[in-house]
Amino acid sequence: MNRSIVAAAAAILFLGFTATNAQTTGGHSLEAVGNQLKDRFVCSLAENGTALNVASRQTGEQVATLSAGEKGIMQMTAVVGRGEEISSGTRRTLLSTLSFINTSLPIGTLSFASNGSLTISHHVGTGHANVDEIARILSTMIDQAQAHRVEILG
Repeated sequence: MNRSIVAAAAAILFLGFTATNAQTTGGHSLEAVGNQLKDRFVCSLAENGTALNVASRQTGEQVATLSAGEKGIMQMTAVVGRGEEISSGTRRTLLSTLSFINTSLPIGTLSFASNGSLTISHHVGTGHANVDEIARILSTMIDQAQAHRVEILG
């Protein structure tokens, strides 16, 4: 009988831990990442609580978004800039430059959307990175976006 009680207690403890761990992939983790970044950036949760908006302290411009996805996947997007007013020849050069830079980026993938936005994006699983690491990765992506802004957009 004692073994049954111990086994039941262990199962309850395991299920409780799993449920608690799963809950940290949403708004709680986003808030925690925002707290890690608050010295460098202005961070705010989106109204629905599934995204963290990160803005520059100097300009107030949004520089990144961190979204909580399914199954503990966090999607990070850092804004490089906008290139909607470039010619088709310049666009070809830009795409060639992006291909070259993508092979040397330490984190993320540069992409150029049809609406003209140029971003670096990356996905990280909360099972593979804790809040401190996620904040560090996002901060590095923002730094990379700023470093490549002038190189890419002139």
